[in-house]
Amino acid sequence: MVRRGQAWSMDLVIGVMIFLLVIGLFFVLFRTSTSKDTTELKIASEIISTKLVTSPTVGIVTDDQIDRDRVQTLFLRLEEPDGYEALKDDFGVRGEFCVYLEDDQGNLVNITNSTHTAAGLGSGSDELLLSGTPCGAITQRS
Repeated sequence: MVRRGQAWSMDLVIGVMIFLLVIGLFFVLFRTSTSKDTTELKIASEIISTKLVTSPTVGIVTDDQIDRDRVQTLFLRLEEPDGYEALKDDFGVRGEFCVYLEDDQGNLVNITNSTHTAAGLGSGSDELLLSGTPCGAITQRS
């Protein structure tokens, strides 16, 4: 008796199983790492926002309102040598961060002290942009 057509050999079956396993593993690892990255960002944002409200050293809220003097103090700390790194330590985060203020219509509020104006408090890195301006970059000098 002569068989016609293609026969499934054990090598072919094992090869297909390995191929499917590798593809499945790739999707599981890719999905897990993406989820982990966003989880870390969410945790860091919660830490920073909580400390901005409650911390005596980096907090900017007094009596449920933003305290301009505290915001300016935080702004001045960023101008110190290694000020950004010190704030990262105070906030307890490793990654880059940007603190910005919005008014009740959702418009960006510039942060101003006696000599400078900036769009947010941050590193000034081009990786974090607010309306096209690096977060923490000086936008005006008096």
